Amino acid sequence: IRTDRYTFLKVAGFPDELFDRRTDPDQLRDVAGNTENKPVVARLEKELQATIKAVDIALEELPGDKDKDKDKHPKRKKPGG
Repeated sequence: IRTDRYTFLKVAGFPDELFDRRTDPDQLRDVAGNTENKPVVARLEKELQATIKAVDIALEELPGDKDKDKDKHPKRKKPGG
């Protein structure tokens, strides 16, 4: 889910990711675990679930654990590394 400010990623088998493009335009720092972002994650999760329901996507059609190819999940470089 992408808003004017945030990018929210949810992939089965991986932790949710949240990027604040206002402070991190290159989307290098995941801020989903920051306490102050919990309401943002909850709101975007709710929006994602509503979108999935609205477009009538079956859960088995979504990418995730069933693919069993977790090595293909992109690894993000840590800033300065």
